[in-house]
Amino acid sequence: MPVFVFRLLTAYGLAASALIGSALAAAPVATVKPTTLTTKDGVTLQASLGAPTKAGPNGIVFVPMIGRSREDWTGVMADCLKAGNFVLSFDLRGMGANVPVGTTAVPLVAADYLKMTEDVNAAVALLKAKGVT
Repeated sequence: MPVFVFRLLTAYGLAASALIGSALAAAPVATVKPTTLTTKDGVTLQASLGAPTKAGPNGIVFVPMIGRSREDWTGVMADCLKAGNFVLSFDLRGMGANVPVGTTAVPLVAADYLKMTEDVNAAVALLKAKGVT
């Protein structure tokens, strides 16, 4: 890992600890649960949604890197959820849990990557439907 990336991650970790440390100790436990989202073009995506026990208007959508899974965000999502935020992560079309077990992912073409904006829009719409502004 390049040194500048390590420093960025370390700085993020320290800043996140400072910002949400006191909220983590006092917040009731909330959990992240599996759900699905459907895009405007009809694609169903596997997702994970967490609603804080004392819901506020804030929400965070975690988008995985290309070729990765929503599971990469599990730890960060737990911290943000404990701090009182709605959290949502999802697998992009053709990736993660959206690839059936026992099969190989179909190679994506440029048009598929462009449609991933619909994946993000569906995630934002789901949080807005939960009252997140």
